[in-house]
Amino acid sequence: MEYLNAFIAFIAIGLSAIAIYISTKDNKKQITVGKIEEAYEITILLHSSYPTLRHLYELLDNYYNPLQNTDPVHRNSYYKLFNEHKVKCEERNMYYSIYKQIFRLNVLAHSYLDKETKIQVLAYTELYESLLSFIFTLNRMSQQANFKEGYPTVKNMSKFVDNLESNFINIINLGSEYVSRREIRNYRMNEFKIKLGLKNIDEENI
Repeated sequence: MEYLNAFIAFIAIGLSAIAIYISTKDNKKQITVGKIEEAYEITILLHSSYPTLRHLYELLDNYYNPLQNTDPVHRNSYYKLFNEHKVKCEERNMYYSIYKQIFRLNVLAHSYLDKETKIQVLAYTELYESLLSFIFTLNRMSQQANFKEGYPTVKNMSKFVDNLESNFINIINLGSEYVSRREIRNYRMNEFKIKLGLKNIDEENI
């Protein structure tokens, strides 16, 4: 009888250990899924601000382009409009809000996304960082270094984000892989820009 009781106790302990393992695994999966869903949500939130940022970029780019606008009065009207829209954005704390989203999305991408989606998301956030720097601090260095072709149209950005949506759905059950800065830059400077209509396929690696 004592052996039987000991055997039953051993089985009970084993079953308890299995239950704890399964529960822990399920909890970890739920946390991962939640983080990926958060990354997806931030990606969409960033995209919702893109039409406004793109419009500000167009106004500022027209001001900086004397070859396109030789009339000083005409050029200055672009800058005046730009400042008016920029002030409204600053009143809504748009600059701080978007940077906060970028920072959080970068953390989530590095921690939870698969390699392919991670590269796409990190290139996506780098575009926003460059665009914000150009608009809100009038720093053209980032654009000249990373997006000398300009920034994508709203339509092309929407297509890119649509593809990201399907990727988020597909990676729910996958882990995360390390991505080097070189891989991210190579993707951003070539395939990323081709998808956004900023670069032709025959210009790849130029």
